Amino acid sequence: MPESYEVQHIAWSKRGERATLYLLSKFSAMPEINRPTVRMEEAVYFIREKGAWKIESTTLLVDPDTIKRPQDLTFNREDVDRERDADISGRIVRTEFMKDHTLVIVRVLDEEHAVFLPPAEVLLEAGMPLDDLTPWFLYEFWGNPHKSDRLKFFGNGGRKVDD
Repeated sequence: MPESYEVQHIAWSKRGERATLYLLSKFSAMPEINRPTVRMEEAVYFIREKGAWKIESTTLLVDPDTIKRPQDLTFNREDVDRERDADISGRIVRTEFMKDHTLVIVRVLDEEHAVFLPPAEVLLEAGMPLDDLTPWFLYEFWGNPHKSDRLKFFGNGGRKVDD
């Protein structure tokens, strides 16, 4: 059990029968297992059964201070590795609409990846709902990796992953 926690977000399933509670928890030191005091993100999964909410499971995620991030968020079309196709999926952390591209930061386990997409108007013309690029949503992107930075990705398309 955490010593203390802060609620970061609550995500509801479409039908309202499931909910995920995202916490930033602080766990006390445990000398018997050689663990210092730690901060961890945690997901608590709830399910509604016969009108009552029950904890289905919990998952410890990662200490937010240890997340690996791209060294920079520079967008350069010359960095696309067009020889390789790939996909990436994870939880959206943030989205920024720029003049010449859209930047989506996606959390994949203990890493944050910069996904570069076309500008907002191009995404809209292609039928991609911009509201789906909202933080906390799970999203899958397909496209090409960066030539040298594995934490950068150039998306050609994507879709929201429904619960």
